[in-house]
Amino acid sequence: MDSVSLLGGEKKIKVLHILPAANVGGMSSVVFTLYSNMDRETFKFDIALTTQFFGIDGEKLSALGCNFYFIPAKSKDYRGYKKGLKEILKKGDYDAIHIHENETSFVALRIAKKLGVRCRIAHSHSSSPGKTLQERIKRVLGHILNYKYATHIIACGELAGARVFGKNNMKKAKATVLLNPVDKEKFAFNQETRETMRESLYLKNEFVIGMVARLSPEKNQSFAIEVFEKLFSAHKNVRLVLVGNGPDEEQLKGDVKTRGLESVVSFLGARSDVNQLYNAFDVSILTSKYEGYPIVGIESLFNGLPLVLMDTITNELVKYENTIYCSYNVSKWVEALELIMNQSGSRGSKSISQQLIDDFDVQNAVKRLCDYYLSDSRK
Repeated sequence: MDSVSLLGGEKKIKVLHILPAANVGGMSSVVFTLYSNMDRETFKFDIALTTQFFGIDGEKLSALGCNFYFIPAKSKDYRGYKKGLKEILKKGDYDAIHIHENETSFVALRIAKKLGVRCRIAHSHSSSPGKTLQERIKRVLGHILNYKYATHIIACGELAGARVFGKNNMKKAKATVLLNPVDKEKFAFNQETRETMRESLYLKNEFVIGMVARLSPEKNQSFAIEVFEKLFSAHKNVRLVLVGNGPDEEQLKGDVKTRGLESVVSFLGARSDVNQLYNAFDVSILTSKYEGYPIVGIESLFNGLPLVLMDTITNELVKYENTIYCSYNVSKWVEALELIMNQSGSRGSKSISQQLIDDFDVQNAVKRLCDYYLSDSRK
């Protein structure tokens, strides 16, 4: 795929991204998709991580020339975070900073502004509702301070923007929604790949339910296992495949063992071939308690998969075909999955809507982002 070029032979625009992790999926995958389609003779990305979760995405970004730095998470060492970021910015002479820390991005934005970084982007990826009083106060502060210190605020969806930056701020000039781009060719269905992947997973004619997500409380895999157990009690040819790793891994494996489902539930861990794994599934599910914008869901739709989501996730995917939202009710989920199981049509027979293709076009997203980096960094 051709990259976007804007400056010819001029000095590179240096951009520092701040991410919580660079393992696989989520924010780091978005950054990789953008940078791999960008003119890297013009733009230079570096990454500051606030954890030690450096994995598949980190390796891929490093191969593209990104330098990686590690700074403490604010929640664990606030002073260390500020000190580490200041040192990186001073030594790196960055033209732009792009922060993926949701409502607390203003901490880095303020530091960057004091050090003269002209382009300062706060990027929202979360639609967490903020249940406690402390969370709500933090969110209100984020609405005010992110908008104050950022030159641009970007949200991956309407709900993510409203929650992190405030509904009114998202109507103002410096705000925009930038849907996480998807390489449609990378995620297109392939029958040969389906056969290869299913063989590698020891699957034959089973109906495979796949979920790609970090194994963590907010992703709510425990509910997915509960749904699967009820479905399996009526349909012995179903299988559940969980892709990802995280803090809930041992607990979830214990839950599966307790329920006697070890032979029909697979934990694949973090994988670099998720785009190929989609081909092995018959339906993709997301049971998350909240999502900024479920990029895994969009990837699934590009693969031609039916998609079932929890209705606590932003409803912005409802306009796309093959999407079903379900309430937090096991029976409703079982009914939705049974409906898909009974639908006629071979895997991969569904066409991809033009709206889906247009909304998640990589080149359009890259062009818009490059414009943001340039609008302030050249002043």
